[in-house]
Amino acid sequence: MDDSDPYRGTNPWSLARYLRHNCYRCPVCGKDCTISAVFDPEEEVIRMESDCTECGRTVLVPSVKGDGDVLIKTDKGIYEPDRECAELLSEADPNDTAPESLEVLSRIAARYAETRRPAAAVELGKRIASAYRSQNMIDECLKQA
Repeated sequence: MDDSDPYRGTNPWSLARYLRHNCYRCPVCGKDCTISAVFDPEEEVIRMESDCTECGRTVLVPSVKGDGDVLIKTDKGIYEPDRECAELLSEADPNDTAPESLEVLSRIAARYAETRRPAAAVELGKRIASAYRSQNMIDECLKQA
């Protein structure tokens, strides 16, 4: 496969339709906004931007990573389109192995799987599983029992 293809063989019309219907958070303030995503067949790119009543327009650049996950970037970083996932990420500490934190991380993994990021979901699932298997978790479970 050609490495210059930012969509890794994914049908760009289908991807643009998915992005248009599943992204609705402003990348700047996080509130609901209008997202436009259109495939330009002449240049073979998806043109995507958010239009927020408070923040104005922000250009978004979608792509598909080598593992098949959808990735959307802004000029300030990576855009998390899913509101629930963004809220969970703001309250989760990925290094915390407390049962409550692992529960939040497992909910994030589930949202990743539902929002075209299966590889990220699997990777997070592996971290959760190894935390559950760790000796600290066994000790914590024994204390609670």
